[in-house]
Amino acid sequence: MIPDRYKSADCEGEHEERLLVDETQARELYRFLSGQRLSRRRHRGFVFGALYLKMLGNYHTIDASGSSGISINISLACGNQSTIRLLDASSDTKLLSSVVGLGASLDGVSGNCRRELGDVGDMIGLGYRSRKEGKVYKGTEIPGVAKAMEEASVSAQEYMEVFAPNALKSIRDGEAKGTAAKPLLAMGGETGPGNCIMISRNLGNSSHFDYKDQSLSFGVWGEEVKGSATNWYFICPNVSVNGKPGLAIRLFHGAVIVWDGKQIKHCTSVTTLGEGNNVYGCMFGSCRG
Repeated sequence: MIPDRYKSADCEGEHEERLLVDETQARELYRFLSGQRLSRRRHRGFVFGALYLKMLGNYHTIDASGSSGISINISLACGNQSTIRLLDASSDTKLLSSVVGLGASLDGVSGNCRRELGDVGDMIGLGYRSRKEGKVYKGTEIPGVAKAMEEASVSAQEYMEVFAPNALKSIRDGEAKGTAAKPLLAMGGETGPGNCIMISRNLGNSSHFDYKDQSLSFGVWGEEVKGSATNWYFICPNVSVNGKPGLAIRLFHGAVIVWDGKQIKHCTSVTTLGEGNNVYGCMFGSCRG
């Protein structure tokens, strides 16, 4: 599974953009860019500016909308096995309204994660930036954002307790391994799902590993204008499913994914938003020591 939209990794100033339709050519460019300075110096294993628009290659696609839950057993490039769990939370209006509400509360707040990496859209970290030092991301201190965080955290916790208890346990176990820090009210307090939220906004990014994570990741996606977004996928390019290299999971308002971001390389496709729409991906996990 090969990305087809590229930005030159070593240009100064404006980066050259290329959209490829030939899989062989795209693969060769991907290899070339992976050896360039802006890709080599990263720990997450991503290639600067390599994005998925049309998603070249013979990959496996899955749509979990309307299902009661799907578990996908995958083979990793390293030879290990892992599982991705897919759920449809589209009927959980409390959870989805809180996720979209959190995204909307960040209007005017700039992305503070994965900046200047050739991505489109942005990602915003909330909660603890460092539990060890007791530092929080600045957005956490904005009253309206903190209130929206609490609503999303409590809703996610309630959903996980019923439908994804393994994810909730993994996050809590991961938090217990790290530096003890005062639970944040904005993250649901002592019973909340960890102490950090990563929320994406209209994001299309290069595939990467979350190498510092200490738990499974629980992600829920929502949009402001339900049903407007197209070409909206969660991409796992370096896995094998049913003999096909690469996995594209269709996202929708209410899509939930539980995965091991430390082992599974992942990203989001370049999405067509639709008029007046914004899409959000809200991830909970033990990801800040």
